[in-house]
Amino acid sequence: MRSPWPFLLAVPLLAAACADKPAPSSARATISAAGGQWSVTPSAGQLPYCLVVESRGSEVVRALPVSEEGQSVPCAAGAPIGGKTWPQPTRDIGLKAFIVFSDRPLKADSVADQIRSRLDEGPHARVTSMDLRAPGQVALETLDIPPR
Repeated sequence: MRSPWPFLLAVPLLAAACADKPAPSSARATISAAGGQWSVTPSAGQLPYCLVVESRGSEVVRALPVSEEGQSVPCAAGAPIGGKTWPQPTRDIGLKAFIVFSDRPLKADSVADQIRSRLDEGPHARVTSMDLRAPGQVALETLDIPPR
């Protein structure tokens, strides 16, 4: 006859593994809006370089914080990306912010062009990090920019 000890030891371990745990926050960044301005603040644990690409419907796609070399900038959790704010829209015209996190600086114009190409595919086109032809690790967060 087998000893019941292995089974009795496994039950508490299994119960602990199945216990409810708080779900991790999936937001890589948040948008803050105040005084007619908006900014993007990364959450903790993101890749070290950031780029914000603004999309106004399907008309305009532009990279916002960029280094003097036209690349993404270093970003720190809890601090606005690039230390900048931008004018908040006065009406809801479908503004979105694509926040691109990477493990190395990326060319801002190239990333913005790739997002623009993907959005040109139609009104329901989605952009994912897999759509970006970028070296290294890349993660993407898409957020709506609130109107004033």
